[in-house]
Amino acid sequence: MKIKAAFLVVLLASVVSAQERFPNLGDSDWGWWRGPNHNGVAPANARPPVSWDNETNVKWKVEIPGRGHSSPIVVGDRIYLTTADETKKTQHVLCYEKSTGELIWNTLMHQGEFDHNNKKNSFASGSVSCDGERLYVSFFRDLKVMTSALDLDGQKLWEHNFDGFKSHQGFGCSPLLYKGMAIVAIDNKGAGGGALIALDTKTGEELWRTSRPQLPNHVSPVIYRINGKDQIFMAGCNLIASYDPMTGKVNWQ
Repeated sequence: MKIKAAFLVVLLASVVSAQERFPNLGDSDWGWWRGPNHNGVAPANARPPVSWDNETNVKWKVEIPGRGHSSPIVVGDRIYLTTADETKKTQHVLCYEKSTGELIWNTLMHQGEFDHNNKKNSFASGSVSCDGERLYVSFFRDLKVMTSALDLDGQKLWEHNFDGFKSHQGFGCSPLLYKGMAIVAIDNKGAGGGALIALDTKTGEELWRTSRPQLPNHVSPVIYRINGKDQIFMAGCNLIASYDPMTGKVNWQ
């Protein structure tokens, strides 16, 4: 019976496609962390090279200033990623031309005191997310997590601050985009505990907030459709949880 039940769940689960949610994204765009279906799987017609060295199958290479662990995203003819300069205490979003590697813009997002961090982590570990109209990104420093929106030319549009963030090993959440919301997980061991927060993508207004345990965690939320119902899933803090993406209400945990 256990095997049959597990098999049934697999049959009834499906992804919430990027094109369904964001018609401005192209079929080949990789608009956020782990790609269009949040599973790291590229379209069946993708033909990336499977072998390379310093020269073979390398179209171009550029040196990235600073240090960051975010995954690059690709939307249209542009590549977006984050970086941080730990000497100057600055955090940036970078934009490159996909075909040439030319730097199009470098936007300074924050400058100031950095928090405690694991030396193997970076201060730019969350990936940029893009809905085809704007970019969304989160950084941490100075006991805060700042989530911001930029236009596609690198101009900052709004910023939301989560205060009281207590770093354990740093921060690395990538925003989840869904129906006009940028949804950010801010798990931490601060006095106020963690939170899952939905922000209006146009204004940065907080639309809903759901409390999370007072425990460190470094997960990014993902969304899947189960039995015809869209659900946000998060792991960590000693539990697996499902949330309603429109309200933040806990479905189960």
